[in-house]
Amino acid sequence: MGIKAALFSILLYTASLSLQADSKADADAALSQTLTLSYVSHPVTENVLVPLIRESYQSLGLNINFMAVEAERGLRLLQEGMVDGDVARTDLVLATLDNVVTVAKLDELKLELHCRPGLQCKLDDLTNPGVLLFFPESARSVRELDLKITAQKYHVRDWSQLVLLYNADKVDRFLWVSSTLTCVNPVANTSVVAIPAAPIEIYHVIHKSKSDLLKPLQIAIEKELTAFKTANCR
Repeated sequence: MGIKAALFSILLYTASLSLQADSKADADAALSQTLTLSYVSHPVTENVLVPLIRESYQSLGLNINFMAVEAERGLRLLQEGMVDGDVARTDLVLATLDNVVTVAKLDELKLELHCRPGLQCKLDDLTNPGVLLFFPESARSVRELDLKITAQKYHVRDWSQLVLLYNADKVDRFLWVSSTLTCVNPVANTSVVAIPAAPIEIYHVIHKSKSDLLKPLQIAIEKELTAFKTANCR
């Protein structure tokens, strides 16, 4: 091989190494960034899903800031890219957004009527104008299911506040969404009536600007979900 050919080969090899180094640096930079994820307060979200999503992201070398939001404000932030994703959103809500990428299905929620023991607790309560029924104003899952509730409605801030009010004896009847990811009812000492409706699917989502993280996150979340389900409620 001549001197010129040898030099050319060396230059090509050096350029190749440089490109590989740049690609690795870009990937490392992407995985070392700090992202902000919003979430709507609910005992299952705070006690199960936030830790699970944190572990999933950290397994990829990603740092996460979690931000509790009111449901409607959180949707605006997500749609506008002011947050990088949301811990868990329902399929009913996601159908209205176009800047969001669905990452992984987390659970199927069921809608329930809860009552204080000693009170009547039946589906007819939903259409009884003499009954006072509590649930978050931002509970889109309730609105979208079109339950035709004609009972008196009192809206609270979020699901976690609902638990606090019930425990303080300020709430007697309320709507609740239950999860298969917890084997202990977050609201103790209630009579429960299942409301016949299709399960509400919830998904972890990211803004479309973070679509490069889709595949790694899908694998990481599925791994964490499987480990959680294996270790709990046995």
